[in-house]
Amino acid sequence: MHLNATEVTTIAIGGFDGIHRGHQQLIKRLGENGALLVIDKDEANLTPGLKRSEYSKYPCMFYHFSKLKDLDGREFIALLYKLFPKLEKIIVGYDFRFGANRAHDAKDLNKLFPGSVQIIQEFIFDGISVHSSNIREFIKAGNMIQANRLLGREYAITGSVIQGQGLGKKSLYPTLNLHVKNFLLPKEGVYATRTLANGKVFESVSFMGIRESTDGGFAVETHLLDVGLEDAPLQVELFFVQFLRENRKFKNLELLKNQITQDIQSAKDILRTCKVYFDNKLEGDYAYLASPPKGG
Repeated sequence: MHLNATEVTTIAIGGFDGIHRGHQQLIKRLGENGALLVIDKDEANLTPGLKRSEYSKYPCMFYHFSKLKDLDGREFIALLYKLFPKLEKIIVGYDFRFGANRAHDAKDLNKLFPGSVQIIQEFIFDGISVHSSNIREFIKAGNMIQANRLLGREYAITGSVIQGQGLGKKSLYPTLNLHVKNFLLPKEGVYATRTLANGKVFESVSFMGIRESTDGGFAVETHLLDVGLEDAPLQVELFFVQFLRENRKFKNLELLKNQITQDIQSAKDILRTCKVYFDNKLEGDYAYLASPPKGG
């Protein structure tokens, strides 16, 4: 959606890292001339940068927190009108705070802003309050099933393809080795994943962590199941479906390869029984499900 700030009539205000199910409660109320005012604190690592616009499907106007933290309530409202001259409606979450020292809450916004203010109440899913902080903890624990349920999509990271050790192609299984910046990485280990490369989605098994059995370096790498790429991609997007096993050291490459063979079969079993749910842009045989079924 292409929209100039001078055309915006409705904004949702927040950090919007994750564009998760809770955020979607605000986003779905934006309407035709809506936009996100993203208060940036340099902390976003679930959907950094313009990923938030991609997942929300609305324009994102970024404003750094450092420029807002000392404003009083009326100055904050004046700034909103300066940014969005036609502003008529503001949407915020129940826990929204603004003004110097976070002195004002969502109810104060209703008093200070002459237009319409809509306050969205706490969103509970699977008995859990949906917050980016909760999702981060699940990801760091490798609990991708629960993280994905709260996100409403499969958690994804983007990385540029780099040169690896070369061992995979020669002695193990070929992998795409990734350099990932700004995204929160799940706990070390092996995962059933999907890999978006060269415009297509492939089932995959992925590893991240210290290569205990070889050079001791840190790696994020993905093996595409039963396919090979004619043209190596410059960048891929990795979608995490389920944790398979912990990272561990093997005595030799033969034992490591045997384990990877088992990992590949485990990933196939999971990926071919778990329905795909993305939130954007993918085409072909992959269905978009707003609400993934429990258990994958």
